[in-house]
Formats: sequence, structure tokens, C-alpha cells
Amino acid sequence: QANQVDGALAKPVGHDVVSSEILEIGAVTGEREAELGMEVKKSGRTTGLITGTVQLLDASVQVGYGGGRTALFTNQILTTNMSKGGDSGSLLVDGEGNKAVGLLFAGSDEVTIHNPIGFVKDALRFRFG
Repeated sequence: QANQVDGALAKPVGHDVVSSEILEIGAVTGEREAELGMEVKKSGRTTGLITGTVQLLDASVQVGYGGGRTALFTNQILTTNMSKGGDSGSLLVDGEGNKAVGLLFAGSDEVTIHNPIGFVKDALRFRFG
């Protein structure tokens, strides 16, 4: 069976320990769908601020989870390589207005894979703002 989202939510222990802004990016100003050739950026724990370009939409990919286990993900966004291990969970935003586009969850030396933000919102039942 195909998957569309690999993500989770966490509840902070207090509002004073989190910020509504993304390090080196700032505040998210809404959301939009990805487009081929779109300039995007993310701020990750391992690699910090990285920019890239959307290379493929509606991609189907097999993602390895160790121990010979893989999972099929469909309708994914592929960008140029923008990540290393530890960057999973980074929010992908457009390069123009900091609008959420996707959620980084996997990658290789050639591409980074993101769940489209609409699927993430539906699966995790959240909204921006």
C-alpha cells in the first residue's frame, strides 16, 4: 500500500521554549503548491539554510527504513539535493514569500524528497496560524 506522509507533531512544554519563526528563514506566511522549477529553501538541523529547485512533482519513490524494510510513497515532491541525515522534518518553503510547500523526510546524494504540505496538513490535522 502506498503512503503519502511520513511526519509527526509534537506539543511544546511551554510557549516560551519555541519560536514561530524558522531559523534563518523567518515566519511562514501561508502555503502553496509546488511547481516545477520553483526555487525553494529549508533550514535543517544538520545542513542549516539550503536553497534548491523543484525537479519533479507527483513522484513515486521507494524509501528504505533499514533492516531491508522499504515503503512506497506516491505524489511526492523531489528537489535538488538539499539535505543530509538529521534534516528530516524541515519545512520546505518557496523562495519568494516563505509559503510552506512540503515536509522534508528523505533523500539521497542526488535528490531530496518532500511530502506535499496539503497531504501533511490533512494527515496530521493541523493548520498554519
